[in-house]
Amino acid sequence: MICLYKFHPAFGLRDPSPFCVKVETFLRMVGAEYETISLSDPRKGPKGKLPFITDGDKTIADSTFILKYLIETYRYPIDAHLRAEQRATGLAVTRMLEEHLYWAVVSERWLDPVNWAKVSLQFFGGMPTVIRSIVPRIAQASVKRTLHGQGLGRHRPSEIQTLANDDIRAVSDLLGQQDFILGDRHSSYDASVYAFLSSILYCTLDSPSRQTVLEHENLGRYCDRVGQAFYPEA
Repeated sequence: MICLYKFHPAFGLRDPSPFCVKVETFLRMVGAEYETISLSDPRKGPKGKLPFITDGDKTIADSTFILKYLIETYRYPIDAHLRAEQRATGLAVTRMLEEHLYWAVVSERWLDPVNWAKVSLQFFGGMPTVIRSIVPRIAQASVKRTLHGQGLGRHRPSEIQTLANDDIRAVSDLLGQQDFILGDRHSSYDASVYAFLSSILYCTLDSPSRQTVLEHENLGRYCDRVGQAFYPEA
């Protein structure tokens, strides 16, 4: 039995991490049998982050390597219908979302004062008072350093949003009126696209990125369509 280790639900999302949603969506797309275990501390993961999976005596961390492992091990034909240029497009879109748009979302959640108050309460509110007065500041400072090192954190919020809007618009343009990101059949790339768009759209934390997604109606229809297909119980 595959076991997916993920975060607890938060902010109206089944998981606040789009990477965890990506893996679970993939598992549902291929019809895999799996169970989930929610953790509060990502440092328990083999790479110090979530998600990771166990499959028998194997442990695989990082959403990209998890999907690679599952496709290769179980020979899921989820991408068999794709041409080489479609795979290249899917990879490019996935990288844009995971290595660029993701950091804009992190900035909106962790650095915006209104959202940070809610994030801090969600993740650190259960700590003893003394610890709660210290740990959130340390965690936020760490995120700021990471964002600065990544590069996005060197920009003003308005500049970050300009870059995020470009990413969201590009996904909307690529999707057009198709059912899925690369055509009329879903692929593994939809697991990532859905994870990131739904994490913005359905999150109870308001943000400029959410407003941009809402302005592109095809993205909302896409999230609803994928959600209804693979999360019918929601």
